[in-house]
Amino acid sequence: GTPGVGAYSPDGSKYFSPNFGAGTIMVIDVASNTISGTINLPAEPGTGNLAPNGKLYFSLANNTIAIIDPATNQIVDSPDIGCKGHVMGFSVDSTYPYYYVPCDSGNTIKQVNYQTNQVTASWPVDINPSVAILSLDNSKLYYFTQSAQIKVLNTADGSARAPINLTAEASVILPSPDFQHLYVATPGVGPDTRNLDIIDTINDSVEH
Repeated sequence: GTPGVGAYSPDGSKYFSPNFGAGTIMVIDVASNTISGTINLPAEPGTGNLAPNGKLYFSLANNTIAIIDPATNQIVDSPDIGCKGHVMGFSVDSTYPYYYVPCDSGNTIKQVNYQTNQVTASWPVDINPSVAILSLDNSKLYYFTQSAQIKVLNTADGSARAPINLTAEASVILPSPDFQHLYVATPGVGPDTRNLDIIDTINDSVEH
């Protein structure tokens, strides 16, 4: 299989890597840099996230989320959310009740309740969304599509805010540790068009 983007255990001792083509997640011991275990899945994995509750959430091709206890390497739940998800948006606040799943098809973002694992809202968007990131205060959800914009939703009702224009189409987006900025790689099509756009999440503007 081919390794993909996974997630670390809360203590950083293990890395869980989706193994595309094999239907598994490889458990890697960080100290020794060796594979210490394998988690068999019911379907092909997507990307993984570490949630504030200490569990790992991996989207699967069968429209479910594999929720894994990193202490035991066991799947503890697998809620059906009705779509194959991309990189999910989680709050840094463990008391915030929702996480957000950008769907691979259907032009939707789904709001899922932590406690019940039920989809509580499904919001239409204009094009298939990819990576989702929550603002520090949980009021806004940022996501990107195949365009030169970062789209923004209000998490209270899923309504759209003004999009943020980039210098080129986004390929990667990462938050700063304090979530005050988003770093967006906009590689363009040539050596003179490769940029890193830095977004101020207070006023939703590109600083660089």
